[in-house]
Amino acid sequence: PFSQTIYVRAVNTGVSNQTQTDCFVVRELELIVEPSPQVQDFDDLRACSDNPNIAVFDLTQNSNLIIGNQENVTLT
Repeated sequence: PFSQTIYVRAVNTGVSNQTQTDCFVVRELELIVEPSPQVQDFDDLRACSDNPNIAVFDLTQNSNLIIGNQENVTLT
């Protein structure tokens, strides 16, 4: 994973109709970018239904097709 530390400055600009205080705080924030999972190619999902234009798919049944043998991947 790639990581980078950035610094954030938050300034108190006051509430409406009050004088600006110009008080601020600086905080360190670490950004971590994880590599994207690789989606595997798989055949189209098809379903037949008695109701026209309506089909229900349970995609969790196809999780292994989508993620293949990758570890630490969560599908949502």
